[in-house]
Amino acid sequence: MSAEALSAPKGAPLKAFYWSVRRELWEHPSIWMAQVGAGAVVLVGYVISLPSLPHLIRSGAAAHKAGVDSYAGMPYMLAAAAVGLAGWITAMLYCAAALHGERRDRSLLFWKSLPISDPVAVMAKAALPMLVTPVVTVVLVLALHIVMVLLASPVAMLSGAGLQAFFDRIILPRVWFELIRGIPMMALWYAPIYGWLILASGWAKRLPILWAVAPPLAVALLEKLAFNTTIVWDWLKLRAIGPFAASMQKATPGHPHPTDFASPHLWIGLALAAAFIVVAVRLRRVADPI
Repeated sequence: MSAEALSAPKGAPLKAFYWSVRRELWEHPSIWMAQVGAGAVVLVGYVISLPSLPHLIRSGAAAHKAGVDSYAGMPYMLAAAAVGLAGWITAMLYCAAALHGERRDRSLLFWKSLPISDPVAVMAKAALPMLVTPVVTVVLVLALHIVMVLLASPVAMLSGAGLQAFFDRIILPRVWFELIRGIPMMALWYAPIYGWLILASGWAKRLPILWAVAPPLAVALLEKLAFNTTIVWDWLKLRAIGPFAASMQKATPGHPHPTDFASPHLWIGLALAAAFIVVAVRLRRVADPI
């Protein structure tokens, strides 16, 4: 990406932000290529398993009538989980190197010479895990599911199982609803983790991911040794596995899931994410190459 493109939007923060996000995608294609790779692996495995599809459709009839999900729909849920997990891991690794990388390779000097403010530059980095990754995840999973259906439909039809029975078993509408609702919510839930990793990458001179992980764990250990309580550890665990734990239980009136918009845990996390980003902007403003 040319310097002219990035320097053009002087006085236009939205254009500067847009080109900064494009620059991040250009420099870090792994933010989406890892998800494409995960989807490709799932697709290959699904093609190999297609001969067993008619048996799964027939044997799932009784389970479907009893209200139990059929195994015929399991590959579609696994596909969504694989692509989402690849995106989550890649986003974490990206955030841990977001500011550290440009300090280490001294490209910070070049980018700071352009009329792109530090808030715009840092927000563009935060946009990749919080905006780009969720969109890529949803689009890739939907495309992957459509390809899987196109491959499986002839098998189901020619085997005598029937297309209607096939579509009844794969429960795609429910999977798509949970995907479109859950992926953006997970991005908001993990915002403080992304923000903290970006902050750590702005001050650590080496191994930023280690410096990001060690302090919270040290505080949790100190609390346990000093007070025999686990408040910090419980909060860290909730922040790490909250969306997955919430998917295993039903919300009740007055007791929303931690990841629901009505939960204070979500809003506290977003406030922390904003604070971390503000500090990261300050660190980039005064940062020097390593």
